[in-house]
Amino acid sequence: MSYVLFTPVGGHDPIASFHDGAVLHICRVYRPEKVYLYLSHEMLERSRQDDRYRLSLEKLQQQLGCKMEIHQIERDELTQVQLFDTFYTDFDQLLREIHNENPGSTLLVNLSSGTPAMKSALNVISVLAQYPMQAVQVSTPNRRENPKDEDPKDYDVETFWECNQDNEADFNNRCHEVKGEHLLVKIKRKTSRLLDAYDYKAALLLAQDIADFIPENTMSMLRAAECRLQLDQRGYAKAMQGIDHKFQPIEMGDQRQLFEYVLSLQIKMQQGNYSDFLRGLTPVVLDLFEMCLKDQLKITPEQFCYKTNIGAYRISADVMQKSEVGKKIMHALQQGFGDLKIKEEFIGSMPIMKIFEQMSSNTELVDDLHRMRAVESDVRNVAAHEIVSVTDDWIFRKTKMHAEDIMKLLKRLVIYAGVKAKNEYWNSYSDMNRVIAENL
Repeated sequence: MSYVLFTPVGGHDPIASFHDGAVLHICRVYRPEKVYLYLSHEMLERSRQDDRYRLSLEKLQQQLGCKMEIHQIERDELTQVQLFDTFYTDFDQLLREIHNENPGSTLLVNLSSGTPAMKSALNVISVLAQYPMQAVQVSTPNRRENPKDEDPKDYDVETFWECNQDNEADFNNRCHEVKGEHLLVKIKRKTSRLLDAYDYKAALLLAQDIADFIPENTMSMLRAAECRLQLDQRGYAKAMQGIDHKFQPIEMGDQRQLFEYVLSLQIKMQQGNYSDFLRGLTPVVLDLFEMCLKDQLKITPEQFCYKTNIGAYRISADVMQKSEVGKKIMHALQQGFGDLKIKEEFIGSMPIMKIFEQMSSNTELVDDLHRMRAVESDVRNVAAHEIVSVTDDWIFRKTKMHAEDIMKLLKRLVIYAGVKAKNEYWNSYSDMNRVIAENL
């Protein structure tokens, strides 16, 4: 692993009390490829006196047999070293630049050198950073406040180096990596909660703030989840390229489209979004009825309808007269509506239900179709066209069914429609959320 170090320079650097100061000690332990020294006016004056920081680091490199690229960030105008705001803004910009210049390296920050304001600013940035960063503290040799016995003006690079006890091979490693909870941990935790609420858009936006910490395949899965809930099959397929997991349990075109749509209604129900749950019934009810007609009675719209130039089906007596099956359908519609005249209209759930009433012996299915038709036509219209507070209790008062009962009814019709949906398939969103959360 390669490291780069950003560090303020403090009064005990580079060597004090016969031991490494924090800057030199971190370099001794981690051997960073690059070192960025941040010097205020006072520290810069000391550097100009004898170049003590650079020379000491060069001696360390010779001893360790490694190479460190030294950069001095000089702030000659910086005399108010007690102001937190000054350092926070400057450090934040510098660290972003250093991270961008060294994308493959771990960025170390020294929390033990410099003024209290400098240390505090770096500590806050290390917790809030949206890119990888490791904060390091260095204990004093005697485990308490470092005495200031030497006069910095009398510093001699050669003498201090020769008397440095940390040059011994068995030196005591005084570096400690700060393990405080990082913001990314909190963000990941919040992202998991958003997954549980099926709020994939918010989860993705939150994850993008710490994208450097999250594997690309996890980001892809979040994008796939967002596309899936929006029924964007093309976007979902693109996001899932190269991902081993399969979140959609049904892969056949029409069946998958229907099943995923009903799953999206289940999520609206689970979120308590009952208005959208009811409004979403109309598009799927007709598809369900048509697929039930095909799977249970082997009847397709082409046998009693003609297709318009916009792709819609209109019921037609002329079409029905052309085949024996068509004539049976015509008779069923006439019996069902109590009218010999066949009304030419766009196909809807009502005529399909009449066909089932006259031609199906499955009374449970016919009953389910009636109940679904009643919910879709009555309750849905109220929810769509009136300003009402749609709650589960409101739904029950109107239909004598709770939202969960309507969902169970939908699931039964999905099976009647010929969709091979196993019970566990209805939990596929929860399974997807678990996989994404584990990868976070």
